[in-house]
Amino acid sequence: MATIFPKFGEFMNFMELKVLTKQECEIIRKARNENLAMLRTSYPQTVEMQENFYHNVICNPKSDHRYWGVHSGEPSVFLGMVGLCNISLENRNAELSIILIPEVRGKGLGTQALLELFHKGFNELNLEYIYAEAYLCNPNIEFWRKIIKKFDLEYVFLRGRKYLDGEYFPSLYFDISREEFKNIGRIYG
Repeated sequence: MATIFPKFGEFMNFMELKVLTKQECEIIRKARNENLAMLRTSYPQTVEMQENFYHNVICNPKSDHRYWGVHSGEPSVFLGMVGLCNISLENRNAELSIILIPEVRGKGLGTQALLELFHKGFNELNLEYIYAEAYLCNPNIEFWRKIIKKFDLEYVFLRGRKYLDGEYFPSLYFDISREEFKNIGRIYG
């Protein structure tokens, strides 16, 4: 599938979400281990832990989580991973996850990857809301602030949500609805 929103960045006409491979999971393991402050689980993943994640989550059609590899260009270049976690079909919501490899961060690709993920969640999984929590200790917190501002999303400030290096950090908690996504599509599509 070609990108839904072609106006973002240099790779956008070619970005797509593909099945995540075991090799890509290993690339993500290394990238996530370099920036534990951005994650809910702030301990490094071993190769064995990542292989278990691949077999028990990625390859499991009954998992409450769905992840995709973010790819761009011809030939296809792996840029990172996006996912919908804790999918609740009853409540029609899920939490988003995104990890881009360090070399491509800050180039507008995260925004495009999120838009592709929103498309999957709302149009393929029939979700009504997708939510996220961004920790203020995350070195990439400005990315999340820009997303909230760019898409005019409502958010709340939560205290003491992340314990790291002997300190508690607050977070920004926000969501996007199917209707808000449709409006974004009208503006940027």
